Amino acid sequence: MSTSPDFGLPYIAASQAQPEVTHNEAISLLQALLNGVIDRGVNTPPGSPSEGDAYIVGSAPTGEWTGRANCIAVFFGTGWLFVPGNDENGDPIAMGARQEGMRVYVRDEDLLYAWIETGSPPAFAWSPLPIGNAANVGYSNGTSGLAATNVQDALDQLAAVRSGQAPILEAGTSLTLTAGHNGRVIYFTSNSAVTVTLPEHDTEALPPGFVCALIKAGNGDVSVAVEGNDVLLALEMGSPPAPANTIAAKGGSAVITLLAGPTGSPPAQLWHLEGRLE
Repeated sequence: MSTSPDFGLPYIAASQAQPEVTHNEAISLLQALLNGVIDRGVNTPPGSPSEGDAYIVGSAPTGEWTGRANCIAVFFGTGWLFVPGNDENGDPIAMGARQEGMRVYVRDEDLLYAWIETGSPPAFAWSPLPIGNAANVGYSNGTSGLAATNVQDALDQLAAVRSGQAPILEAGTSLTLTAGHNGRVIYFTSNSAVTVTLPEHDTEALPPGFVCALIKAGNGDVSVAVEGNDVLLALEMGSPPAPANTIAAKGGSAVITLLAGPTGSPPAQLWHLEGRLE
């Protein structure tokens, strides 16, 4: 069967019998790309799928999904179709550089994922992208030279700081920031409450200008707290300074920056957190 390059969508051949079968198959595959998938990282095909159910296959698939790692599986008729599908010789097309930029919405996470390069030598993975309702949030940074008017600007600048590094997916319920988080975007996927600790200078001295973005991707509220004598200024954009320090809205984002503390500290570290806080 003749198929499209890179994604293996089926073409209708000249004078083909029952062309509607091929056409409907292609439409079902396109629907999955437009409508999103139920879940991602799934290695075992579900036992009783419904027509049109779609998943991002995991890295170690079994059963009917064997050999389709990281592809999108779509249930059609009585079996599974895949994006990418097969080449014109009938061989499966593997996910790789030719599919870079492919995007799909994962419904159980309320996140948009893209197939992007995540390392060198070139390696690719499904990585989450910022979603629209996290926009229109500002932050300021008095020492690092970074400035932004909304979270998207902030994420763009973070990407420039650490280009080529995928966002961090944090499934746990507690995280203490370290130098390794500088310039990174962290997605918290837990459905339980999460606590992010901003370390005291005596615990870990981070350089002024440290910056990272926090995004609530699960249902668990993400709260931020400082250690010791360090000080946190946290506020919702457009509000006066307040003790708000929790991202409670799913998809909500906030940017943390580290400013130099006053002379004669404590505090040696002055943290600034601004975003969609409640």
